[in-house]
Amino acid sequence: LFTFKDIEVLTNMTTIEIADGSFALGNGASIDVKDFVNSFRSYTLKGKEDYVKLRRDAFKSADSNRSGYCSLAELEPMISQILCEDLGKERGQYLFELFRKSYIRSFSAAAKLGTEDKVASADDYVKFSEFRMFLTYLCVYAVMYDAFSIIDGELSDDRADDDQRIELSEWMKCFEAVKDYGFVGLEQIITEDDATNAFKKMDSDGHGKVLLIEWCEFIIEAEKHHDTSLGKLFSGDLKLTRLSTPKPRGKSRSKSIGKKEEKKVVLPKVGGAFLLGGSCSEDVKDFVAVLHALSQKSDQGSDLRQKIFSSMDSNGNGDCSLAEANGFLLSKLKSDAESKERGEYLYKRFYPSYIRAFNNAKAIDPTGDNDYIQFAEFRLFCAYICVYAVMYDAFTFIDGMGPSAERDEDKRLQKQEWLERFATVQNHGFVAFKGIKSVGEATKVFEKMDADKGGVILLSEWCDHIKNEEILHGTPTGRLLKGASKPQKVTPKKK
Repeated sequence: LFTFKDIEVLTNMTTIEIADGSFALGNGASIDVKDFVNSFRSYTLKGKEDYVKLRRDAFKSADSNRSGYCSLAELEPMISQILCEDLGKERGQYLFELFRKSYIRSFSAAAKLGTEDKVASADDYVKFSEFRMFLTYLCVYAVMYDAFSIIDGELSDDRADDDQRIELSEWMKCFEAVKDYGFVGLEQIITEDDATNAFKKMDSDGHGKVLLIEWCEFIIEAEKHHDTSLGKLFSGDLKLTRLSTPKPRGKSRSKSIGKKEEKKVVLPKVGGAFLLGGSCSEDVKDFVAVLHALSQKSDQGSDLRQKIFSSMDSNGNGDCSLAEANGFLLSKLKSDAESKERGEYLYKRFYPSYIRAFNNAKAIDPTGDNDYIQFAEFRLFCAYICVYAVMYDAFTFIDGMGPSAERDEDKRLQKQEWLERFATVQNHGFVAFKGIKSVGEATKVFEKMDADKGGVILLSEWCDHIKNEEILHGTPTGRLLKGASKPQKVTPKKK
């Protein structure tokens, strides 16, 4: 809690600058964001070896397996620890959660830098050469979000009134409150006419509301247009730090923050066609790790499938029902996952995807019994189980904002959820979501997914859209889902 005197002192404090003066935080910013930015300011500075060491140590703490790449999931615990060490656990954790909506934007902006020397799928991670810019963007996007929150709900004590969109009435009432934040696009809004015109420009999809992503795009475009130092930071035309993270000597390892040390497992293509993207959750990666071998065209895979199918087909009639397939999945996950409990969790976690994989597989042979799958379709079923699980994983990133145990999902995507979070699934491995660069493009994708024009996207519509786009683009995944691979006309061995 802060007294009026505390607020007065902090409001009139020396201007906070980051990235060697590239951005100066205005005095109108809240105490919360000033504390947040102050905690990371030193990490954004160039020159002194002390600053480089700060970044190197922070990067090492996140990159627990020394791969040289960090995902957002690895970086978030680092953000939390820096805040808690600098401001105390309670204050630090509060600020971590308060500005968390801005982290994905900071990460995406940094991950796009230096793409010329990245390997495939590496834009799902941040390298050390991009790390200073990630921390810079972290501060800037937090300030953008703070200004957004000033308007949205007028920064009530618990922000309970925030609905993550700005109405015109909110904007006209409070636009003057964000003039002194340090952004040129907001500084130039003087009159009500200026404010009205700015709102129309922000509202890129013309729906009468400004979403956070539209707000950020408006601010960044204004900085670029006026060729400011901040605009140059977002131009992508930067000379990145070419320092490598030191390799550990011997068996020593610095401690990772907030989690066990892990190894990044590179999975082969599912069914020889589909490659998981780096933004997939650890849950779906573990799920696919257990099952992908069954989708491979190999003698070993064929022998394994024959053995499993025979155990599923208890009466030996050559047909397996969905219930029998589900029993196999549960048994396989419990026996091959890290633990029995982990296997049961993964089985329940991706349960909604099983019926879709089953229906896709049984439709391959129109001459067969439509209530069952045969051995000829079993390899593709195993591949589809993995692919549809990844589709469902991406769906949950939007619906309820990620695969947490407490996610607020309702099995349907609202347009606002999609427009706010589409960036989180662009690297799941599906062509349908790659290259969406603006709210306008994201809006068109939503309208295309919404097949029944009900204003929400159901899981079935989500999966159909992904499948159709893969087929339309002629990708290996599209050919796999279309059933272009010839089913194995092999009679399973009797038990």
